[in-house]
Amino acid sequence: MSGINDDDGGPRRPWRSGRSERSGHWLARLLVALGVLAGAVLVSASPAQAYVGPDLLRNWATGRCLDSNRNGDVYTSPCDASRGNRFQLWQPVYFGYMSHDLVQLKNVETGMCISWGKWAYLIPGRGWIYTRADCDQALGFWEAWGTSWTMVQFRDVNIGFCLDSNSAGEVYYLNCNSGGYQKWRLGY
Repeated sequence: MSGINDDDGGPRRPWRSGRSERSGHWLARLLVALGVLAGAVLVSASPAQAYVGPDLLRNWATGRCLDSNRNGDVYTSPCDASRGNRFQLWQPVYFGYMSHDLVQLKNVETGMCISWGKWAYLIPGRGWIYTRADCDQALGFWEAWGTSWTMVQFRDVNIGFCLDSNSAGEVYYLNCNSGGYQKWRLGY
């Protein structure tokens, strides 16, 4: 009877028996690995599929809603609770998780994403916010800080500043703070 010797110097096993035994274990391990991989893919893909839907983004301090237009301007204005103004509807697009959810904010009407620009304001430390048609090139990947979408702060991952606004309807980025002008609610 011919056989092979295990690498660990164990007893010789018949070639056929050892091969079918190893093949069976190999196949079982492969099926388990594929099942785990498929489960991981489904679990990691599910947040994007089951993520929050488009809605108003209302500022906590002003009660005004994030708004935009086709020119790329971003501002706040009185909320249209009926959701008839589609320029006020925003879709948080889920990209992953860092220390918080990583999202882009995409306007439903224009399809453009919030991005940030250089220090364009005369007020030191305040930067320009606009929307950009090419969301892949937008400089607006935001960590959504908060325990839920009822009070969230958007912190840009590139520069570490937060989406901010004021009662005059201006939207800009500023050093993150705990103020209500940097806190947003998805939904009215």
